[in-house]
Amino acid sequence: MWKLWETGESNLAKVGVVGANLIARSRNNRKNQKRRGMITARRTLFCAQAALASLIACLLIGMTTARGDDASTIAAINKASAQLDDAFVKGNAKEIRRGMTSDHLAVTAYYDGPQSVEAQIASLGDLHYSQKNLAGPDVILLGPQAALRTFTAEFAGTFKGKEIPRHQFVTSVMVKRDGRWLERFYQTTTLKP
Repeated sequence: MWKLWETGESNLAKVGVVGANLIARSRNNRKNQKRRGMITARRTLFCAQAALASLIACLLIGMTTARGDDASTIAAINKASAQLDDAFVKGNAKEIRRGMTSDHLAVTAYYDGPQSVEAQIASLGDLHYSQKNLAGPDVILLGPQAALRTFTAEFAGTFKGKEIPRHQFVTSVMVKRDGRWLERFYQTTTLKP
């Protein structure tokens, strides 16, 4: 269309044809954009479905049936955790340090906030309790050096003179360091009775 102005031609018929061609191209472009949009949407949907299928496959591969050595690993994890629980009930600071990583973190309904190993040991005089496991423990191996351990327990006792919530769901992360299973993270969640 610019050429028409440049040459001085002012033939309305030529402008009309050019305008009609532009309108037709614009309509075709819109149709093509819709088609391209539909194709892009289909591709995106297919990619999302493929990614979801891959994720499910990876999870299923990771959750294979327990191997023979998994049972002994789970037994070792449960033993280490039971020894740590016993050390807390008895207030044995040396065994508590021995059963946890140096960067351990505990979050409970009765502590004033997240507690380091040293903060937990410093508050042992304020902690008086017993614990009875009601369900579990369930251990999920996260790899050869890590596991997630969960169970439901009934607690009886006090912390700083206040009653500890009775029914709790306990989660801990266990890690293997120098051939020993240690607790890296511990959290309790209060359950309704």
